[in-house]
Amino acid sequence: EADSEAISILNDWYFNHHGDKRQISINLPDESAGSEKYLLDCVLLRLNIPVKSDDANPILCSASLKPSGEFTWSLVAT
Repeated sequence: EADSEAISILNDWYFNHHGDKRQISINLPDESAGSEKYLLDCVLLRLNIPVKSDDANPILCSASLKPSGEFTWSLVAT
């Protein structure tokens, strides 16, 4: 699933490549025409995974990114 893949990528970046710059692409709300597209080079500063051993609900994780190069905004074309 996409959520499992995302946390795996963030964990690897944070624990095995901490301080390395990566390029991130974010489409809001999705990749359809007219959506906003953000593209940036950044460093992962912080990764928060609030795990409780007695809670089986989904875990909302958060990450703090610091731009370290180009940061662009555009609209997804048709």
